[in-house]
Amino acid sequence: AIVRQAMNEYAELTGRHYAPVHTFLCEDAETVMVGLGSVTDDVEAVVSHLRSLGQKVGLIAVKLLQPFPEAELVAALQGKKAVTVLERSDQTALTSLVTQALFKARENAVQMRHPGIAPMTASPLLTTAIFGLGGHDLQPRHLIAAFKNMQDGKVAPLIYLGSQFFSATAAPRVMEMQARLKLAYPETELMALTTEENPKLLPDAGFRVRFHSVGGYGTIASGKLLTDILAGVLNMHSKSAPKYGSEKSGAPTNYYITLSPEPVKITNAELEDVEVVIAPDHKA
Repeated sequence: AIVRQAMNEYAELTGRHYAPVHTFLCEDAETVMVGLGSVTDDVEAVVSHLRSLGQKVGLIAVKLLQPFPEAELVAALQGKKAVTVLERSDQTALTSLVTQALFKARENAVQMRHPGIAPMTASPLLTTAIFGLGGHDLQPRHLIAAFKNMQDGKVAPLIYLGSQFFSATAAPRVMEMQARLKLAYPETELMALTTEENPKLLPDAGFRVRFHSVGGYGTIASGKLLTDILAGVLNMHSKSAPKYGSEKSGAPTNYYITLSPEPVKITNAELEDVEVVIAPDHKA
């Protein structure tokens, strides 16, 4: 109750509305994702794209972790066929909380034991999707593959996004090793989803920039200034980020900039496909 009061006061002060659970195109969705934090912006962009193709998909963004908003989550999951829970590590805490909420809703369908949680006669099939392990990049195509996993009817219980276990174009010796791995651990074939090309999730007037330089030469400062200048001159929304790593001074570095007449929702992915490339230093 105190959190809801604070969220309402914040909305009055800022005009930005928060709730323990935020849903996006979820009402008539058949398959949904549940996530925390900035990754939910990426999912929103992918959901809008898949909706344009006629797919009934949606998003549930959890804004309050403890105490977990079980009643709101159960209400949002009513009638869904499948749900994928996005996890940032292999400690699958969010999956446990979602599973617990669904369990209480199923119990209430038999006997009302958990006040405030609506009974649920049938639970959606649940998948845990772990992303970002080892710094692996999360691209829109990985989220699209995760939605496809829910629609195929063979819903894998555990998948990894951005991690590619098997290659279809590897050397013969590697292909033989992969075949032995699949035979010994058949569940790994379900964990690594097949992906397609990234769709362009920007309007036609939007464009992406990749800025190449070298560490120690002001790449980040230059990228920030360039973003501010372009966004101001072109009157566009912007989103930018450097690629951080263990690069020493003089090693190649990247800076990514997205400019669009609409708010930019893709926040986590490195830009592979861009319209403009800038390399002010020949060493890069």
